[in-house]
Parts: sequence; structure tokens; C-alpha cells
Amino acid sequence: MKKIAVVGAGIGGVLSAAFFRKKGYHVDVFEKSNNLGGCSGSFVKNRRIYNAGATTFAGIKEGYLIHKMLDQLNITNDFEILQEAMIIHIGDKRIVRHMDLERTIEEINKAYPSKKTRTFLERSKGYNGVFLEGQYTSF
Repeated sequence: MKKIAVVGAGIGGVLSAAFFRKKGYHVDVFEKSNNLGGCSGSFVKNRRIYNAGATTFAGIKEGYLIHKMLDQLNITNDFEILQEAMIIHIGDKRIVRHMDLERTIEEINKAYPSKKTRTFLERSKGYNGVFLEGQYTSF
């Protein structure tokens, strides 16, 4: 049996390990933390659990990359699609990142007015499809 070592147990490492395992490889996953999750981790403070890092992802709608990967691994895709993916606090400013591009532009422009917000979001790779197709979920 061929052996593979995967370094990191974030979403990329875990999915890679699952694909290699499905192909018949022996897979060892190495993670520096005590938990899976990578950047989408959490921490405990005062007996409460807080999300930390990347806790949303895109591409789960039918026909998109994550959806296809989950299908190939026979993982049920029953995630909750969020209308508001996250709330960003910067000082006294608050920006809600909506599934809808127009609402997101309004939010950003309330906090940081600019005529270039739309152009930036539409030209940013990764944002274009995410905002225009609206496909956020949360762990």
C-alpha cells in the first residue's frame, strides 16, 4: 500500500487525506494543534467557545468545487446557507458581509465610502463568484 503524509488538518488537509484514502493510500495526517480545523478553529475563554479564523467557506452550491468534492466523498451536503456570512468589527465600524453583493457594497460604503468598492469586489478572484452566487455556510 502506498503511503501519504498530509501536513495540516484544516479543510484542505482533511479533504486531501480523504481523497487519498479513497484512492487506497495509507494516510497519516500531522497537525500541530490538538484539534482539527486549521484556520477555522476555536478557543475557550471563561468556559465559552469562540470561533477563530476562517469559519465560513464558499463553493457549496451544486456544481461548485466544494459541493463536487463532498459528493465524490459521499458526504451529505446539508449545510445551512447564510444570508449574512460574517460581521466584521474594525474600531467603531461594523460591516456585515451579506450573501447579496449589493447589500455588501452598501455595508462597506457606510463604513468606508468609496466609488471603487464594486470594482474591487467584482475583480477580486474568489469574491466575484462568492458574492454574485451567494453560497456561504458556517462550520
